Amino acid sequence: MLSYIQKSLSKHILISIFITIIAIFGDKNVIKAQDTDSLNLAYEYYNSGRIQESIILFENYVKVNPNDTKIYLQLGFAYNNIKDFDNAIKNFDYVINNSINAEEISRAKIQKSYIEEEKKNLVTNENLQIKDTTVEKDPMYELNLAYKELNDGNNDKAISLFENYSKSNPTDTRVSLQLAYLYFKKEEYNKSLDKFEIVSANSKDDKEIDAAKQSIYVLRQMMPMYSKFSNDLYLYNMYDTYQENYILNFIDHFNINIAKNVYTGFYIDIFMDSRSKPDLIYNDRYIEFGGFWKVFFLKYLTFELRTGLVREIDFKNNSFNIKPILTFGYRLGEPNIYSGATTKEKEFLYVDVYSTVLYDYKFRNVFGQIYLREVARFLTGGYSYFEFYLGQNVLGDTKQYDFNNYGEISAGINFKPSLINFPLLFIEATNKFYWKGGPTKNSFQIKAGFLLNFNLPL
Repeated sequence: MLSYIQKSLSKHILISIFITIIAIFGDKNVIKAQDTDSLNLAYEYYNSGRIQESIILFENYVKVNPNDTKIYLQLGFAYNNIKDFDNAIKNFDYVINNSINAEEISRAKIQKSYIEEEKKNLVTNENLQIKDTTVEKDPMYELNLAYKELNDGNNDKAISLFENYSKSNPTDTRVSLQLAYLYFKKEEYNKSLDKFEIVSANSKDDKEIDAAKQSIYVLRQMMPMYSKFSNDLYLYNMYDTYQENYILNFIDHFNINIAKNVYTGFYIDIFMDSRSKPDLIYNDRYIEFGGFWKVFFLKYLTFELRTGLVREIDFKNNSFNIKPILTFGYRLGEPNIYSGATTKEKEFLYVDVYSTVLYDYKFRNVFGQIYLREVARFLTGGYSYFEFYLGQNVLGDTKQYDFNNYGEISAGINFKPSLINFPLLFIEATNKFYWKGGPTKNSFQIKAGFLLNFNLPL
C-alpha cells in the first residue's frame, strides 16, 4: 500500500523549490516600496515616467539610508533611463562594492556591462540608423530597452525585445536565462524548459549552469501536472532476504486534466511476488486495469476512485473492483535535488509523513497505513545524492489477516545517480513484528531494490 502514497509527495513540493530557485537566480520585476511617504512617492514618479523627480527623492532617501543598496540599484536604472550613464555606473558600482545581496550584485554587474558596451557604441557609431524612414536599433540599445521594460513590469514587451536580441546573439546565455524565468512566470513551461536547456548546454558561467540544471529538473516534474494529457509511472522492485522473495509493484496512470486539480483517465496496477502460492500467501497478487478519478483537495491530500477489472492470481478469480483511496503525504523540510559548482549547502535533514486509507472491493477489506521517515540527504554532485534514513511503518486491515497487520522499524540507505530519470537505489535492514498471531512470524530481513517515479506530459 505504500505504492499508493509515495508518488504524490514529490510533486507537491516542486513549486516551492522553484520559487526558491527564482529568489536565488532570477530577476525581480518590481522593487518593493518602503514604508516612508517619500519613497512611495519616488516609486510613483518613477512608474509614471517622471524619472527626474523620482531621482531627486531616491537621492534624498539614500543620504539617510546609505545601507539600503536596493535603492542605489534603482537609482542606477533611473539614471540609465535618462541616458546619464556616468551616474548610472556610479550607483551600480556602489551596489557591487557594498551590497550583501548576491542578486543585487549580479544585476548591477550585468547592467554595468551593458552600459559600458553601449558607451563604446556611442563613440564609434550612431545607435540609431535611418533606413527607408524606419528606425533600426542596434542590439545593445534593444537589450537596454528590454531591461527597462522588464524593470517597469512590462514583461510581454521585454520578452519580445529579448527574443529579438537573442536571434542575433544566440550565445548570450544571460538573456536566455532571463527569458526562461519570464516564460515560467507566464506559465509557458515548454518555452521556459527550452531556454533553460540552452543555458545548460552553452553557458560558461557556473552560476547560470547550476540555476538552469536545477530548474530543468523541477520543470520536468511540474509540467505533467499542468498538461491536458500526461502519464505517471510508479515501479517498485525489491528482494526480501527473509522471505527469499522478489516483489514487484507497477502502477501506471494515463491522466486527463478536466478541471483544476481534477483528473480522470485509465490505470493499470500490478502486484506480484516470486514465492506466493495459493496455499501460502506472502502478498496479494493481482493484475488490475480500468478507469479512475482523482482530486487534489490540498497539495498534500488526495482522493482517488478506481473502478476496473481484476485478476486475482492465487485465487484464479476474475472480478470487477472498486477502490476509493484517500492519501496524505507531507514533507517537513525542503532538501535540494541538485549540486553544482556554486552550491554551498549540500547536507539536508527532513521528515516524510505518509498515510493512506483505502477500501478494496475485490477483497471486501479496508486497509490503512502510516509511515514516518527521518532522512539525512548528502548531495554528491549533479542530481546525485546519498540518503541515510530511519523508518517506522504500521499497516492494518479490517479483516485482521496476520500478513496484513504488522509494524516495521527500518534503517536504510538510498542512492540516486546523476541522471534525472534514473531509479532510486536502496538497501535497508528492517525488523517486522506481527500482532495478530497466525502462521506468519516476526522477522528480521534485508531489503534491496529500486524505486522509479516517472512523469511525462503528453
